[in-house]
Amino acid sequence: MLKNGMNISSEINNNLPKPKHLFWAGIAIILGFLLISVTIAYATAWQDPISKSFKKLYPSALVGSVPVSIEDSDAFVALASKMDGNVSGADAFDMYLKHIKSDLLLKRLGLKLPSDAISDELYFYKKSPEYDNFLRTYFRGSEKLFKENVVAPQAVEARLRIKYNSDFNLNQKSYQKAENVLERLNAGEKFEDVAKQFSADKKSAQFGGDLGFFEHGQILPELEKAITVAKIGEVHDIIVTRDGYEIVYPIETSMIDGKKMWHAKHILIETTGFDPWLANLLGDMPVKKIKNY
Repeated sequence: MLKNGMNISSEINNNLPKPKHLFWAGIAIILGFLLISVTIAYATAWQDPISKSFKKLYPSALVGSVPVSIEDSDAFVALASKMDGNVSGADAFDMYLKHIKSDLLLKRLGLKLPSDAISDELYFYKKSPEYDNFLRTYFRGSEKLFKENVVAPQAVEARLRIKYNSDFNLNQKSYQKAENVLERLNAGEKFEDVAKQFSADKKSAQFGGDLGFFEHGQILPELEKAITVAKIGEVHDIIVTRDGYEIVYPIETSMIDGKKMWHAKHILIETTGFDPWLANLLGDMPVKKIKNY
């Protein structure tokens, strides 16, 4: 009996997987999983939860050492193509990488978005009568998606433009022109006449720089803030906006239909050179594309 039992035990032990076999089986399973997940992430357009988790895991590009997920870049490319059928996938991808680099540049320059920058930018968009239809058509009604892909990048670019325009050495000609305009106004020339002659905002310039009555969110956030804190009835000093240099003249405030409204005039002196300035700084950031669109 003992001999037969020993034979049975020996036979069972011989049939059990050896540690070495278990190791290679585990490696095979891991490699198989990686192959399947990489194939799904890079070679399919599947959008089920499992596929999206793989696409979130793997990078479409590296901006410096920062990975950009396939899921995020796929979403942006799809949105850009939906909004403009003439935009290629490659161009949309480049646009998305530019947004990523701009955000990194903001940090590299030691800049931060004001706490209300994105909410103010969003409110500016929401004042458009086409906003709700635009949101439904291109963003499935998702304001979160719109904020991530349009509002936040726009707020970052606005902050970078203000940074560029704040360097008067880079914009000497424009700033000197703004100073000249301010001197004319302080010397007694009529705001309306100077606006018609010098303002780059041709729509308001034909009315002497008059912006009419506006409520919160109807003009650029940084311009609105400057007007709402300036003293009524006085020409304000030069302020910096994303468009350039502004000289504002608040006229009055009023309550209309229960809403506070401001009435002001402005003169815009535009700056130039932002795009090459930005391209030069962004060009210093290495980009490694892993996925092609």
